[in-house]
Amino acid sequence: MMTYMTSLPLISKILFKRLIMLKKSFFKEIFAHNKLNPKNNSYGKTLSNIQKHALKNPISMSKVNHSHTSNIESINTGDTNDTSNNLIDTSLNVTTKQKNMPTQQLLTYNKNENIDTCNIESNHTSNIIDTSETQHTGTTENTSHVSYADHANISNREHENLINTKKYRRNKNNKTPKKSFKEVITDNANKILGFFENIFIKEPLVYSLSYENNIACKLNDTTLVTRDGNVCVGMKLEGASYASITQAREIDLAQNRSQFFNTLDSSIELNIICKKELIDLEFHECTINNKYAETIIKKWECGTKAYKINYYLIFSTKTKRVTGFFESKKRALTEEEAEHENKIQSYKDKVAKLTEVIENTKGSLTEFNPAVMKSDELLNLYATYSNMSETRLKYSYDLITDCYMTSDVEFKKDYMIFHTNTNETIYARFISIKAYETESVSSIIPTGILRENTDYYFLFSVEALKKQDAINKIKRVRTFAVDIVQNNLDNLVQLMQSDRENIMKISLSILLISKESLNDLNEKTNSMKALLERQSLSTVKETLNQKPLFFSFFPSRSNLNARKRHQTSAVLSTLCTFENDILGNKTNRWGNQPITIFKHLSGSPYFFNFHDSNSNSSVGHTLVIGGTGYGKTTLMQFLILNLFKYDINIFAMDKLRGMCAFTEFIGGEYHDLEKGSFSLNPFSLKDTKENNMFLRMWLCEMAGINDNEHDLKDIVTHTLKQLRDIEKGFIETNRDHVVSLKDFYDSMRLPNDTAIDIKSQFKEYLDSLFDNKDCALNFNRQLSILNMDAILKNPKISALSAMYLFHKIKNISKNANKGFFIWIDELRDYLNDKNMRDKIIEMIVEIRKINGVITMGLQNLDFLDELSNANTFIDNMSNYIIFPTKDEKTLEQLQSKLSLSNSEINFLSQANKNKRQILFKQKETGSAILDINLSSLGKDYLRIFSSSSEDVNDLLELKRQYPSEWRDRYLKGLKPNSFDKELT
Repeated sequence: MMTYMTSLPLISKILFKRLIMLKKSFFKEIFAHNKLNPKNNSYGKTLSNIQKHALKNPISMSKVNHSHTSNIESINTGDTNDTSNNLIDTSLNVTTKQKNMPTQQLLTYNKNENIDTCNIESNHTSNIIDTSETQHTGTTENTSHVSYADHANISNREHENLINTKKYRRNKNNKTPKKSFKEVITDNANKILGFFENIFIKEPLVYSLSYENNIACKLNDTTLVTRDGNVCVGMKLEGASYASITQAREIDLAQNRSQFFNTLDSSIELNIICKKELIDLEFHECTINNKYAETIIKKWECGTKAYKINYYLIFSTKTKRVTGFFESKKRALTEEEAEHENKIQSYKDKVAKLTEVIENTKGSLTEFNPAVMKSDELLNLYATYSNMSETRLKYSYDLITDCYMTSDVEFKKDYMIFHTNTNETIYARFISIKAYETESVSSIIPTGILRENTDYYFLFSVEALKKQDAINKIKRVRTFAVDIVQNNLDNLVQLMQSDRENIMKISLSILLISKESLNDLNEKTNSMKALLERQSLSTVKETLNQKPLFFSFFPSRSNLNARKRHQTSAVLSTLCTFENDILGNKTNRWGNQPITIFKHLSGSPYFFNFHDSNSNSSVGHTLVIGGTGYGKTTLMQFLILNLFKYDINIFAMDKLRGMCAFTEFIGGEYHDLEKGSFSLNPFSLKDTKENNMFLRMWLCEMAGINDNEHDLKDIVTHTLKQLRDIEKGFIETNRDHVVSLKDFYDSMRLPNDTAIDIKSQFKEYLDSLFDNKDCALNFNRQLSILNMDAILKNPKISALSAMYLFHKIKNISKNANKGFFIWIDELRDYLNDKNMRDKIIEMIVEIRKINGVITMGLQNLDFLDELSNANTFIDNMSNYIIFPTKDEKTLEQLQSKLSLSNSEINFLSQANKNKRQILFKQKETGSAILDINLSSLGKDYLRIFSSSSEDVNDLLELKRQYPSEWRDRYLKGLKPNSFDKELT
């Protein structure tokens, strides 16, 4: 059993007790008969018998308990009966390794030896455990039901005699001079002193976590019982995101935390565990019909690793009773029945106390979504902490054995090594706050720690002082304080008297973990120390204190923690913010998997979706706001790539051919009017009431016919009806006939008022983009992208194009019962025509009704000032993707028109452009600061998203020169053949 850093008086007391408990026969054999003296004639015979017995007869644990060495140091086996559900095998075989011994002796544990938990008593260092039948005070190393103990901890008289025999015989053969009687007595005395030193002072190299964890068994579904008669329960908190929090909201949460800590009872100890660990993300298998998109998506998902953050509150009672061997025996004989009844009542009182604490926690920390942990969850939490690897087991209600311990811990000077049963070596180190060098403590401290991308345990140990004891302590400090400090202390006393403040004993430690190497652990240590010291915190790497600190976080063992300092509950509520990141939704309206997974700055995953839920009424319209060169097009290409997971139509309105390389590589349709590869025909819409109403409105907008010009509107309506009737006749006779704008122009009759020439208003659009027999926008492929550079030169043409394209996409998807996605680069370019501006906004708003999402790119929000329905437009936006900017005017617009908080504005103004970070704000679920760096794809695949004209031209030329292998050559960065290029 582990011996902590015990003072010399305590060692003397323990040594004295042990000497008294040794049997007289033991001393008689040593001194009276002097069997250890070589002059004794029976010496050789005695040792020979001992040697034969040791090598031929295994020593059972029940015999060891009654041997001469039973009161020196015996092995704690934690024996118990088999569990009721056979979940745990309690039979143990223990191999004892002894120094200088080539052979091993097998100590067989008696499986039927039960420990009565009602009579368990322990002091803080577990020196004596009094049971109804046995007494075990040893330390073992358990791995897969095998325990190794150092000779320094397990020794017996037979082994000592055996070693002495060999030494004596060797000396006799060498004919060395015989020692005098005084020398023999001195040697024997030194051996005895060394023997007791090994028992009481020397610490083992490897520790038995199965005993030192102090957990005895489950009391019920939510409560555990410790070996020293205490009980504990646990709660799990989801935490809260502070990315978009307002100042008022942040103050409310701080007050809630402070109220919780103020109400802590002095009879309860609290361990707060923030566990951050690297996780493997699970991606659902989905069918992707585009093999090029599938390759890139899998490469991204395989390279994505993230951390998850969990908060745990462990409450335990801390009743302690330190007794010796004779005191416990006396109490067991004289007060057995009364003691049993008192223990039962004590357990009931403790459980009732913890139940009250749980209810108080639920009320005070409601905003952080607390939930009571099952006892199996709590046991697995401690098992994971002990093993430094994920442990998930089920437990019965019997006394817990070492079944869940799969690792051994070895304490070095300033770090620990965990040896797992999978032959994995894990390094760990404690960093603790030694002192607070500043009067003000900032909530930046926990935020900075959370954003360190490493595995760790962020550990708080908290104990509240009694109200009067705390007030008295403040008054004692006040007596010798200067005048300024006295005023602050007086205010503190007033707050404490009104239950608005309290004094706590707290410690803050971070257990860093590395599964790679000691050098990696050192790098993580230096990074964390630098982070803490920048906040004026004095830190220390634990050395002598690391063993007590490690075990102090087990239930009812906080008394081992030497790092506790007195602080107010306000300071604690500032250091412990329960900050966590929102995860997003794992499903959306289009399918059962997120579009993609990005990471928060803390490394935790974010499941990215446009929709705010998976319901049929969810919306996903998004504004993407960012300046030139910040990566709007690259981000949208990556998101469009991931949309191939779903059975939806994808359309984009591009500028400057920025998405040409991406579209060609993926195998989509890229239409470029400048190259004559694109044409539109609004009359290709099917003959339905909805389509005819749209055509009437669209043709009136083309000719500039106002709502009051009813005669002209009637001409358009009549002409359109006439063409539809002709079309039906061709369909009935199974003949193909496609109406064009030229047909509409030729079929139009002149009005009675000859002063108005309606034909002239349509004549300018003949032979234009809209006067064609074919319409390129048919979604023969899942992705269609249109280069709008030539169209945007004419505001009227661009507005008419946008109206028709929106309606056509909506109509196709509606008829096919499919969702659709639209990306518009620089929306403002389509709103330059004042007459059609409002109608385009109305069409965008209506798209949400039929499972469509439209995403629009903007450089700023100036254009909203020109919209009459700007508020309606903003209200129908579900998300905002905002890139960092330092422009003061843009920041003011964002804060006023999109209601961004101060923390969101601070991020946008301070973030570095090169770090590839965005603010993703969802109205329903909150904000997240996301890392959108795509560098994990590698330089080769990043070329797919390039929008530079050089890369676009290279790709198109490679496609022409190498029709079968141009994709591989483009990824490798190979240039096209310049000679062939010159010939063409």
